[in-house]
Amino acid sequence: TSSRTPPLTPSESAGDRSTSVTKPLESWYDSRGWKPFDFQRRAWSGYLEGRSGLVHAATGYGKTYAAWLGAVAEALADADRGGGGVRVIWLTPLRALVNDTVEALEEPLRDLGLSWKVEKRTADTASDTRSRQRDRLPDVLVTTPESLSILLTFANLREQFGSLRLVVSASILVGLIATFQVAYQLAPWGAQSMSVKAIGWFSAREIGPLVAALLV
Repeated sequence: TSSRTPPLTPSESAGDRSTSVTKPLESWYDSRGWKPFDFQRRAWSGYLEGRSGLVHAATGYGKTYAAWLGAVAEALADADRGGGGVRVIWLTPLRALVNDTVEALEEPLRDLGLSWKVEKRTADTASDTRSRQRDRLPDVLVTTPESLSILLTFANLREQFGSLRLVVSASILVGLIATFQVAYQLAPWGAQSMSVKAIGWFSAREIGPLVAALLV
């Protein structure tokens, strides 16, 4: 199980902590000949400061790593080797995107030496894998809203989701609903049963309807 990053000291700002914790991410980017975009750094810092947020960027600009690598940096700083329940739920409304998402999440884990296990859970998942996940979820689960709803009916919900840190969604509405579902199901054990930071993003086609809804 993990131990969370200790509280800030009086002389230490959230920005100082974020800069220190994200150094492995900067080094990883540099090793690949990349440079993080400012929005990615802001997303990492926001996560590490305990805030939720939304990321909107064009395809191929790194939304996945913006939402994902803050949790990776935190785990490295905490020496969190995984086990003891799911840490991250990654939601996608399209099953066709699940395999590519798993591959994208696993790559920095391998390079940075973080032993978190990433698995998928959809209607196509083999029965033996579903049975195993019923007793022991991976550290990172890439799934669909429908499959998450089933997982939230399990009797061992508290043990499986008590270590949850992050909910990521490719759809703002799916992400909000999923975060509410998890919080509602864990409510009988009190607010301290979980500490979730949700960072989602939404595609350009959702911008118009969202703004329109806010203006009504």
